[in-house]
Amino acid sequence: MIDASRRRFLGTSALLSVGGAVSLGASSATASTRLQAPTSAGFDAKVEDDLRRYVDFGIKQAGGEGDNACGEWMAAELTAAGYAVERQYYDVPYFEATAAELTMGEARAALYPQPIVISTGPQGVSGPLVRVDARGAYAGSLEGAIALVDLPFGRWSTMIIPAARRPVEAAFAAGARAVVAITNGPTGKVIALNADGRKPMFSGPVALLAPEDAGAFLTGTVTRQEARLTLDGAGGHRPAFNFVGRVDRGKGRWLAVSTPRSGWFTCAAERGGGVAAWLALARWRAGRRRACRTMTSPSSATRVMSMSISGRPRR
Repeated sequence: MIDASRRRFLGTSALLSVGGAVSLGASSATASTRLQAPTSAGFDAKVEDDLRRYVDFGIKQAGGEGDNACGEWMAAELTAAGYAVERQYYDVPYFEATAAELTMGEARAALYPQPIVISTGPQGVSGPLVRVDARGAYAGSLEGAIALVDLPFGRWSTMIIPAARRPVEAAFAAGARAVVAITNGPTGKVIALNADGRKPMFSGPVALLAPEDAGAFLTGTVTRQEARLTLDGAGGHRPAFNFVGRVDRGKGRWLAVSTPRSGWFTCAAERGGGVAAWLALARWRAGRRRACRTMTSPSSATRVMSMSISGRPRR
């Protein structure tokens, strides 16, 4: 059961914030009071239903089955609300793993391949396991080794920042064949990290390991135990789409609302609330005939969420 106060936040507080935003372009100081959030009995239930629908689409990696189905649903909701929908198609990198694991004797752990993935093939790569600390320091030699990069504790989100990227780069520069990075964070689980979407960030295979699964492997680095990393699967590029919905009433300003829809996993908490609020805003604005034009867009393969009023568009 979704908490009612959460539903109220998704609905009314988001809509009231739009009232404040629209008042920036209004001629009267009381404009914001004319834009009140809907209070119908079915409003909360509809927001909750949208949230559940979003969650039920499952994994939402860009261009995948869940992301595409979610995008089709959201586009259909806009069309039903009276928006003219325009699609934008593009290609995104992907990797669907058939094997992603680190083994060392009897120890075995599932891994998350770091995008853009460099596959090891089904045979994997082997070498002594060597710990690399957050500064990129290590003992002995990394030549031909599998580097176990022990990232510092943090709320990680991206491999692009120096704290995550530099020790991995240092390991490859010192001769490592592959890198496994421990994403030390508050949950103890593996944390998927955003990456440069144009090309692989590193010169060899990189995977991510949950800190709760790292103990045996950290112990193994003390005596440079032989380990094997396997990252195998299907990858390349696949089509994805974004879309924009517009209601043009010929006013001088646009109200633009956007939200991301894709992500590494199901994204119930990370994306779900924003999507439910976005749909509520879109339906609400479509029914109003004053103040401004409305443009709304959910984006795949993006981490940006914004809400703004644009300046006067070109005629």
